[in-house]
Amino acid sequence: MKDNIIYVDHKGYDQLLDKLKELEAKLNEAYLEKAEAYSGAVGDGWHDNFAFDEANRKERMIIQEIRSVRDKISKVQIVERQSDENLIDINDIITINYLFDDNSTELFEFKLVGTSAQIIDVEIPEISINSPLGKSVYHQAVGNRTTFTVNNNTFNIEIINKKNENSIQNAVK
Repeated sequence: MKDNIIYVDHKGYDQLLDKLKELEAKLNEAYLEKAEAYSGAVGDGWHDNFAFDEANRKERMIIQEIRSVRDKISKVQIVERQSDENLIDINDIITINYLFDDNSTELFEFKLVGTSAQIIDVEIPEISINSPLGKSVYHQAVGNRTTFTVNNNTFNIEIINKKNENSIQNAVK
């Protein structure tokens, strides 16, 4: 049952609620399109009416998306930063070393987030706490080695460093 939990921070929870509102607004628009297609048709309104069929398909797709977002919201557990500065936490910037079988390594730096991850067009990629990598480093200590699995491939990593937002902001000042 624990695998069904979706961990998010307050920002991530707000994003889910915003997505739900956006979809509900789209659904209202789809209802209006469907009504217009029905009333503008010749005959009984729905036979041989491509616009009505299309509006109906659009409506069903939006309803399915709403169900999906509501399902996610029902599984949400909001996580807060912990007071233990020795452990990896939400919004920390983490440097890991991928450890390969041939004794080679590869450094990777990312920000652990409790929202939808943004990997493209950001200075530091964001990795969700719900991802296999995110789950494997969350609440681990610097120096720990851990593993995670993606598509039946197991990756060994070592946590090299962590910086939290406060230490980064204080260094900028």
